[in-house]
Order: sequence, then structure tokens, then C-alpha cells
Amino acid sequence: MKWHSLTLLFSFGFMVSSCSSNASFDRKEPPAGGTRTELAFQVAIRQADQGYCASAMPVFVCLASQGNGWEVAAARAGKCAPLAAKLWQEPDEDDDPDHNFKWQDSPQSILTEGLRQYRRAANANWPQAQAALAVQLYETGGNSYAEARHWMERYDVNPRRKIYGGNIIPISMRKYLSSIPKTGDGGVMWTPIPFVAEDLHNPSCNALIGKGQGSRRQGTAKIEEDDGIEKIKPRPKREDHSGEDGGH
Repeated sequence: MKWHSLTLLFSFGFMVSSCSSNASFDRKEPPAGGTRTELAFQVAIRQADQGYCASAMPVFVCLASQGNGWEVAAARAGKCAPLAAKLWQEPDEDDDPDHNFKWQDSPQSILTEGLRQYRRAANANWPQAQAALAVQLYETGGNSYAEARHWMERYDVNPRRKIYGGNIIPISMRKYLSSIPKTGDGGVMWTPIPFVAEDLHNPSCNALIGKGQGSRRQGTAKIEEDDGIEKIKPRPKREDHSGEDGGH
């Protein structure tokens, strides 16, 4: 599968018609979404779950750039990265590089971006990201074991994990990581880092999330944008004075 420019992905037929190998999409039963960003997230989830991470990951990264409330998008970008790296091929000559992210240039840079997104969400105390990051670092091995232990322990004491319930870290992994010294990224001192917005300087991403697109006027109707969805503000109802003073 080729990496596609975000222009194709974020047109309103995005991810449905941008390439023939994309995940199937039932037009009669489209995913629910009150805004363009919500719909984009739901379609990207569907793509990722069917293995089309090369198309889904750029959408997750874009949505995660909005900051607070989009931690799950960052976690999904991290989850997609290993498969997206395996699917990577050289970009098509007709792709517009201005609409692609720099991290799409190579499989290694894709993996690096995936870890960065995982860490963003994990540092913001998102439990699923902490557990998934611990598992991925454990599988990497070597110098990653200490950080894997760190995120395993953060996950175990995370109050939100208790709300969601469950334990997705295997027992064998727990036993091994418990023997790893707490050094470097595995140190005991840790303070959550707010999940802040990022400026990715990508025109297609900005268009999707409605960044830099303020309100504007069209005639006398004010158009307001919310997550890229235009809504026309109703005009005030005109009073009928035709019956006053004999209709004059």
C-alpha cells in the first residue's frame, strides 16, 4: 500500500475512495459523527482495525495534535506504527510532499513517531497507552526494559485503569520487568505531563481540524466553524408590521 497524501485522506470522501485497497465502508450505514473530526476518527478506527494503518495513522496523528481530549488518537497512532512501518513503500511521484508528514519518509521514522505519540498519551496518564507502551518496549528489549517497567508500574497505579478494569499486561512480562533495576526512564519519580496541542504545520491536517479558519460572513448570515463543519447562524426573525396603521 502506498502512503497517500493527506489531501486525499481528508477530502470528504477520504479513506473511502482514496485508494482501492482501503477498508470497506458501508455507505448506507456510515459511522456516526457529529463533526468532521469525529467522523474521521471513527473511520480511521475502522481502517486500523482492518489492518490499513498506512492510511489511518496520519489521521490519528493529525487528530491527536488537537491536544486535551484526543489522547486516544495518539494511542491509536502508536498502536498503528509497527504495521504502518511494514506497509511502507516509496511515495508516488505525484504525491504532494507539502501534504505529507515528515515522519512518513521511512519505516524507522514511522516507528519513532509511533513511540512519540504513545509517550504523549502515556505521560498524560492515559492508561491504555501506558500498558501498550510497556508491552512494545518490552518486546523491543535491551535498553528499553527499564522504561517498560516504568510504564507498567504507572499503569498499575493509574486510577483510570481501575475504572476501565482489566489487565492487559501478561504475567510473564510482569515477572521479568519486576527484576529490572529502576534506572533512567524507569526511575520512580514521575509527574504527569498535560496533553497539549501541537502545530504540525500541515495544510491538510489544519483543514481537517478547522485550525486557522475563523468565522466569516457570507451575505448577512454569519458562518461559524466547529471542527471544520460549517454551520449557518439563523437570521433574526423579521417582525411583520403590515397590519399597523392600516397597512401603510
